[in-house]
Amino acid sequence: MPEHTSPGAADASQAAGGASPFAAFAHKVGAIPSAGLVVEREASPEERAALLDLLGVVAVDRVDVRYRLRPAGAGRFVLAGRVIAHLQQACVVTFEAVAETIDEALDCTYVPAAEADYRQDAEEEALALADIEPIEGDTIDVGRTLYEVVAAAMNPFPRADGATLSEDGRASAGPDAPSGPFAALAGLARPARED
Repeated sequence: MPEHTSPGAADASQAAGGASPFAAFAHKVGAIPSAGLVVEREASPEERAALLDLLGVVAVDRVDVRYRLRPAGAGRFVLAGRVIAHLQQACVVTFEAVAETIDEALDCTYVPAAEADYRQDAEEEALALADIEPIEGDTIDVGRTLYEVVAAAMNPFPRADGATLSEDGRASAGPDAPSGPFAALAGLARPARED
């Protein structure tokens, strides 16, 4: 049976150099049982704050993670699972907060760092290079993978419902009235009336 871990599990070590937004999602290679381990937890407020800084979003409301990490032989490990993140990004038109839910699969193979740039053989041609991550030292940094998956899935141009940009460059959240940070400035941009 796979081993289940918790936020305080002994095999959840800090990410190398603190580079990962999810430091608790790092696992010592020697602590991973032959049957693999299963992690299922919600990111802590500190982890969400770190992810917010890295992603540059308005808010990270919740991040739920479930995955299995198992040995695959020859020093390799296979990650399979799912990450669901509830974020808020700034609308590219009005700067209003726009809610977004990221729901992505985790599918990655970790290999010894010396083999990270190896030439794939026929059996491995179907595995994309983007799905191969190096094992740095004796630690597998799943947190870095979580960050990369969430960052890649984010909408690059979030837009609030009905948000438009007129030909003169004014922002509007609807056909009748502007809203958001530009709304208060809309009147200032209009020329003064002549009596």
